[in-house]
Amino acid sequence: GSFAGVVADRLNKLKLMRMCDLLTALLTVFVLFAPSMVWLLPLLMLRAAISTLNVPAQQSMTRSMVREDQLLQATSLNGLVNQGSKIAGPLLGGFALSVLTPQWCILINACLRGCSYLLLLTVKKSDVEQVRTEGKGDQEERVALRTMWKEGWSFMLRSRLLLNSMLFGLVGALAIQMIDFQFTS
Repeated sequence: GSFAGVVADRLNKLKLMRMCDLLTALLTVFVLFAPSMVWLLPLLMLRAAISTLNVPAQQSMTRSMVREDQLLQATSLNGLVNQGSKIAGPLLGGFALSVLTPQWCILINACLRGCSYLLLLTVKKSDVEQVRTEGKGDQEERVALRTMWKEGWSFMLRSRLLLNSMLFGLVGALAIQMIDFQFTS
């Protein structure tokens, strides 16, 4: 996750989000044709790794597309949609699975990722740069990837509140992971 954040900061966010959606859609279709678990598990791991890049790119893109005075509202709406999808997603997925076969559900997932890619194609680069605040972009000094990653971790380790929050979040995420996925498996 921390590496994905650094990568998302260094690359064009719009292109990265498009690439992530397109690759995720393709890998989701490939899941349908996986002949065994030996093929399925690496496909799912690669799909999850690519999806990891999408979240920091989306958060960074929000900051570059929204004016400073509307940033709090945009972040709140992003959080509302994200948390709402965690509730509505499994409910809709369970309903779809009760009506359709698992293969159709996987295909629908791939099609929706493709729709997300097509939606991102409507966003123009000029729209992103128009709202950007002055002093950013081309004038920024390029810092080495390793340096940025080390600075981020050292900042987190120095801040007791941030470190405790991250550890609490990690324990919570692991507990949810165990309940949602591991116990049922």
